[in-house]
Formats: sequence, C-alpha cells, structure tokens
Amino acid sequence: MGDMLMDDFFRPSSASARCTLPAVNIREQEDGWKLELAVPGIPKEKIKIQLENNLLTITAEQTEEKEEVKYQRREFGYVSFSRSFTLPEIVNVEGIQAKQEDGVLSLHLPKKMPVKNEKVISIQ
Repeated sequence: MGDMLMDDFFRPSSASARCTLPAVNIREQEDGWKLELAVPGIPKEKIKIQLENNLLTITAEQTEEKEEVKYQRREFGYVSFSRSFTLPEIVNVEGIQAKQEDGVLSLHLPKKMPVKNEKVISIQ
C-alpha cells in the first residue's frame, strides 16, 4: 500500500517559486505520515499552511536584506515558494500537527481510525 499510496497521493499538485523549491521527505508510519520540508532561515511566522479539499499547500514569503559596508549599498533578496500535495482520503485532517525546528518544517498527518460497522443485536 505504501508505494501505491506514494504514487497516487502526496504527489506534488503544483509547484512554483522564485527560488529553489525546498526539499521534501515523506515517510509512512504506523499511525500516519511524516512530511518534512527544508526551510532553513525562514521563520515560522513567514510560513503558511492551508488545507482545502484534501489539497495541502505550504507557502512562504520572506524579504531578506543584506548590507555591504564596503560598497555602501543594500541588496534586497526575496524568497518565496509554494508547494501543494494531494492528501489521501484516509488522512485525519482534523489531527494534522506542524512544528518547525532546526530549519525543518515537520507535519504529522495521522491516519483515520477504521470504523467498525459492527452492531450487536440483542434478543428480546
């Protein structure tokens, strides 16, 4: 299921950037998936995570200033990216968690617990 799932889902749905796209690792775990995005130097306040109709989109925008004293000038750099992933239907979207640490944005995408369609009927 893992290989098919990776082919059919979690595929990048769109990717655009004014710079190199961040590298992504996706790993299936027993209780869900772990998605890691390399975002070194981008503060979490500049990162936006949205989910709409099982499409997970991660975007970032950051203005960077560099000063070269030798030339008495400033250069303004602009970093932005947008990556989208189609999530499988079995992801529990209400339970998605995100954290950023050491330049890596990590998302935990939990699996939905299977619903038992079992009913005990009492005899009257």
